[in-house]
Amino acid sequence: MANLNGIIQGSSVDTPLSEKGVADALKASETARRDFDVCFCSHLMRARQTAEILFPYLEPIVDDRIIERGLGVWEGQPYDESRRLLEYQMTPEGGEDFETVNDRVRDFLEMLKRDYAGKRIVCVSHAGAIWSAMEVCGVEPAELGNVGFVELDY
Repeated sequence: MANLNGIIQGSSVDTPLSEKGVADALKASETARRDFDVCFCSHLMRARQTAEILFPYLEPIVDDRIIERGLGVWEGQPYDESRRLLEYQMTPEGGEDFETVNDRVRDFLEMLKRDYAGKRIVCVSHAGAIWSAMEVCGVEPAELGNVGFVELDY
């Protein structure tokens, strides 16, 4: 809902998927792999709903190390071009810096490597956490759309 209304969500604005979001997830589910053993997602409603649509055969495990980057005072505010340009280049007041996000995502990836070795794992997360995971894995960050898939090895 917030995406359609141009509202910055970050980690504290917890909105459900809009009808379009549900439709996008349903469309993506048509081509989603079905060979995963475990699904992780953040506690945010939009991630949980997406996980349930994409991987209905798995019970998502909530882990907030893969929650969206905290965007402090920008959360709940209109998403304008200036904030878009600055969002991933600086830390807004009360927001998370890149190092903090990278540290929690790295900790999550280390846990997966340690506790889920040999398992096929899927994570339903948010752009900020996915970009951090890509950076931690040494992958060039790419533009991410809603309900996109990125495969990473760590």
